[in-house]
Amino acid sequence: MLNIPGQALEYWITSFVWAFARISGFMLMFPVTGSFLPTSIRLLMTAVFSGAVLMAQPWNPPPGFTVSALSASSMLIALGEFFTGLMFGMVLTLWFSLFSMAGHTIGLQMGLGMAQMNDPAGGISVTVVSQIYQLAAMLMFFLVDGHTTVIAIVLESFKTIEPGSFFQVLQSAEQLLHFTGWIFSAALLLAMPALIALLIINISFGFMSRAAPQLNLLSLGFPLSLLSGLLIICLSFEQFSAPFRRFTREAILLLRQLAQT
Repeated sequence: MLNIPGQALEYWITSFVWAFARISGFMLMFPVTGSFLPTSIRLLMTAVFSGAVLMAQPWNPPPGFTVSALSASSMLIALGEFFTGLMFGMVLTLWFSLFSMAGHTIGLQMGLGMAQMNDPAGGISVTVVSQIYQLAAMLMFFLVDGHTTVIAIVLESFKTIEPGSFFQVLQSAEQLLHFTGWIFSAALLLAMPALIALLIINISFGFMSRAAPQLNLLSLGFPLSLLSGLLIICLSFEQFSAPFRRFTREAILLLRQLAQT
């Protein structure tokens, strides 16, 4: 029969709870798993990853380890670990909203502001064009193995960020605020070619209305603007991989910086 000392068993249970708290916070905010997977699958994945973190821990508790698994200090540390995981997941949530914002801006310029669909990742209604950009970003994220890279960074953060270091991680929140402002400029940069092309088309309609006032531009301009916008989106997707890789690289770089705090 396996004889496990009580102190070692308590150390394993406490480490598992702390790892489970951090990973569960990340899984809650991670766009790939936040709303696309059932709760039972997310809990199972969190338990598996927490077990992997636990296997990497030393078998014997370090000297001076006196924290009980059910003590108030242990629960506070677990709460801090949960918020640490939320911060990691927030980076990917902001990255995902970049493409949603760019598609939403293009959809409004095309006149598709009323054509909206439910966004399962954000829980809000977005335009159809925004949904197309989200799905394209999600597929390319899987194709470049972004999900494995991000999960590996979160698991490796247990080597650099010890449990109970939430306030140390919170000091890096300023980088997250700067990243939030960068999201708006990146979304505008991604949507800029389509916006400029649609603006030129709308200006052409204005000249047409001045040259031939008898034309009914309400019935003529909207279909042409819609077809032109769809054609522009098809052409822009041929160059979608270059900005996608650059924006994803920035998000993963920020995630690494937070994980190495």
